[in-house]
Amino acid sequence: MKPIFESTHLLVLERDGWQYVERKKGKEAVAVIAETEKGELILTEQFRKPLNARVLDFPAGLVGDGEGSSDPAETARRELEEETGYVCDSVELLVKGPTSAGITSEIVSIYRARGVRKIGGRSGP
Repeated sequence: MKPIFESTHLLVLERDGWQYVERKKGKEAVAVIAETEKGELILTEQFRKPLNARVLDFPAGLVGDGEGSSDPAETARRELEEETGYVCDSVELLVKGPTSAGITSEIVSIYRARGVRKIGGRSGP
Protein backbone atom coordinates (compact mmCIF):
# COMPACT_ATOMS: atom_id res chain seq x y z
CA MET A 1 0.00 0.00 0.00
CA LYS A 2 1.47 3.34 -1.11
CA PRO A 3 0.22 6.75 0.14
CA ILE A 4 -0.79 9.07 -2.73
CA PHE A 5 -2.40 11.97 -0.86
CA GLU A 6 -3.17 12.91 2.74
CA SER A 7 -5.63 15.50 4.03
CA THR A 8 -6.95 16.36 7.47
CA HIS A 9 -9.41 13.44 7.56
CA LEU A 10 -8.62 11.22 4.56
CA LEU A 11 -5.89 9.23 2.91
CA VAL A 12 -5.73 8.26 -0.75
CA LEU A 13 -3.78 5.03 -1.03
CA GLU A 14 -2.66 2.79 -3.88
CA ARG A 15 -2.40 -0.98 -3.83
CA ASP A 16 -1.42 -2.93 -6.96
CA GLY A 17 -2.25 0.06 -9.18
CA TRP A 18 -5.71 0.65 -7.60
CA GLN A 19 -6.35 3.91 -5.75
CA TYR A 20 -8.82 4.07 -2.87
CA VAL A 21 -9.82 6.32 0.02
CA GLU A 22 -9.43 5.56 3.71
CA ARG A 23 -10.41 7.59 6.74
CA LYS A 24 -7.63 8.46 9.17
CA LYS A 25 -9.83 7.45 12.11
CA GLY A 26 -13.19 5.79 12.42
CA LYS A 27 -12.55 3.29 9.62
CA GLU A 28 -15.72 1.36 10.44
CA ALA A 29 -19.26 2.72 10.38
CA VAL A 30 -22.67 1.65 11.67
CA ALA A 31 -26.20 2.29 10.43
CA VAL A 32 -29.36 1.61 12.42
CA ILE A 33 -32.69 0.38 11.13
CA ALA A 34 -35.27 1.37 13.72
CA GLU A 35 -39.03 1.73 13.64
CA THR A 36 -41.61 3.08 16.05
CA GLU A 37 -44.38 0.99 17.61
CA LYS A 38 -46.60 2.28 14.78
CA GLY A 39 -44.23 0.81 12.20
CA GLU A 40 -42.74 4.16 11.12
CA LEU A 41 -39.14 3.98 9.94
CA ILE A 42 -36.86 6.37 11.82
CA LEU A 43 -34.61 8.35 9.47
CA THR A 44 -32.39 11.40 9.74
CA GLU A 45 -32.24 14.39 7.43
CA GLN A 46 -28.87 16.08 7.20
CA PHE A 47 -26.99 18.32 4.80
CA ARG A 48 -24.14 16.40 3.17
CA LYS A 49 -21.40 18.49 1.57
CA PRO A 50 -20.25 15.88 -0.99
CA LEU A 51 -23.76 15.94 -2.51
CA ASN A 52 -24.43 19.62 -1.72
CA ALA A 53 -27.92 18.58 -0.61
CA ARG A 54 -30.03 17.46 2.32
CA VAL A 55 -30.14 13.67 2.52
CA LEU A 56 -32.54 11.24 4.19
CA ASP A 57 -30.60 8.40 5.77
CA PHE A 58 -30.57 5.86 8.55
CA PRO A 59 -29.08 7.04 11.85
CA ALA A 60 -25.38 6.29 11.41
CA GLY A 61 -21.90 7.10 12.62
CA LEU A 62 -18.26 6.12 12.79
CA VAL A 63 -16.97 3.51 15.22
CA GLY A 64 -14.04 4.62 17.37
CA ASP A 65 -13.88 8.13 15.96
CA GLY A 66 -12.76 9.57 19.28
CA GLU A 67 -16.28 10.43 20.48
CA GLY A 68 -17.17 7.13 22.09
CA SER A 69 -16.85 3.39 22.20
CA SER A 70 -14.95 1.29 19.70
CA ASP A 71 -17.74 -1.30 19.98
CA PRO A 72 -19.99 -1.18 16.87
CA ALA A 73 -23.16 -2.22 18.76
CA GLU A 74 -22.63 0.49 21.38
CA THR A 75 -21.92 3.03 18.64
CA ALA A 76 -25.21 2.06 16.93
CA ARG A 77 -27.18 2.67 20.15
CA ARG A 78 -25.39 6.00 20.76
CA GLU A 79 -25.95 7.27 17.20
CA LEU A 80 -29.65 6.36 17.31
CA GLU A 81 -30.10 8.44 20.46
CA GLU A 82 -27.86 11.35 19.42
CA GLU A 83 -29.33 11.75 15.95
CA THR A 84 -33.01 11.04 16.64
CA GLY A 85 -33.80 11.23 20.36
CA TYR A 86 -34.83 7.55 20.35
CA VAL A 87 -33.32 4.82 22.53
CA CYS A 88 -33.70 1.06 22.21
CA ASP A 89 -33.62 -2.00 24.42
CA SER A 90 -31.22 -3.86 22.15
CA VAL A 91 -29.55 -3.93 18.75
CA GLU A 92 -29.10 -6.94 16.49
CA LEU A 93 -26.37 -7.14 13.84
CA LEU A 94 -28.00 -7.84 10.47
CA VAL A 95 -25.05 -7.61 8.10
CA LYS A 96 -21.50 -6.27 7.90
CA GLY A 97 -19.66 -5.38 4.70
CA PRO A 98 -18.02 -2.71 2.56
CA THR A 99 -19.87 0.53 1.82
CA SER A 100 -18.38 0.96 -1.66
CA ALA A 101 -15.59 -1.57 -2.16
CA GLY A 102 -14.32 0.01 -5.39
CA ILE A 103 -13.43 3.37 -3.80
CA THR A 104 -13.12 3.01 -0.02
CA SER A 105 -11.90 0.53 2.59
CA GLU A 106 -14.74 1.49 4.97
CA ILE A 107 -16.83 -1.32 6.49
CA VAL A 108 -20.40 -0.74 7.68
CA SER A 109 -22.34 -2.81 10.20
CA ILE A 110 -26.10 -2.55 9.85
CA TYR A 111 -28.10 -3.07 13.03
CA ARG A 112 -31.81 -3.45 13.74
CA ALA A 113 -32.91 -1.64 16.90
CA ARG A 114 -35.48 -3.40 19.09
CA GLY A 115 -37.72 -1.85 21.76
CA VAL A 116 -37.45 1.65 20.31
CA ARG A 117 -38.91 4.58 22.28
CA LYS A 118 -38.60 8.38 22.12
CA ILE A 119 -36.88 10.03 25.08
CA GLY A 120 -35.79 13.40 23.72
CA GLY A 121 -35.15 15.68 20.77
CA ARG A 122 -32.56 15.23 18.10
CA SER A 123 -29.16 16.34 19.30
CA GLY A 124 -26.89 15.30 16.42
CA PRO A 125 -25.83 17.10 13.23
